[in-house]
Amino acid sequence: MSLTNQSAESVNPSTDLKSVPVAFEEPPEHVKLISSDGFEFIIARQAAMCSGTIKNMLSQPSQFMEAEQNQIHFQYIKAVILEKVCQYLYYKLRYTDSTSDIPNFEIDPQISLELLMTADFLDWQTISLTDAILSISMGRSLLRG
Repeated sequence: MSLTNQSAESVNPSTDLKSVPVAFEEPPEHVKLISSDGFEFIIARQAAMCSGTIKNMLSQPSQFMEAEQNQIHFQYIKAVILEKVCQYLYYKLRYTDSTSDIPNFEIDPQISLELLMTADFLDWQTISLTDAILSISMGRSLLRG
C-alpha cells in the first residue's frame, strides 16, 4: 500500500530537511497581554520574560499558539490585576540585581490577594509565595530579601 504518488527514486537528497538551512526570525520586541475583560497591554518582551509562565508560552520553538501570535489572552485575569502585573514586570526588570536603593512596589490592599494568586500562576521567579505575602502585608519591596 502506497501513501504517496512519489516514488523513492524521485526524492532529492539535496532538499532533505536536514540539509536545508533554517532561518530563525528575531522575536518581536513587544508582546500583547489581553485581560479577561478585553483590555490589551503591550509591553516589552524583555519585561514579559520576567514571568516564568509567560516565558514558557512565548519561547520558540513552542507548542503554544501564543508564541506564534505573540499575544497571550488571560481568561481569568482582570484588567486591574493585569495592569499591576505589567507594572511589576517592568519593576522587576529595572531593579533585579540593582545595587541602588530599591523603592517599594506599591500594592493596593484591595487587590493583594488576587494579585498574589496571579503572581503564583505567572511564576514570578525569585519570589516565594511566603515572601510575597509578607511583602504585601508589610508594605516592603518584593525584590528585597
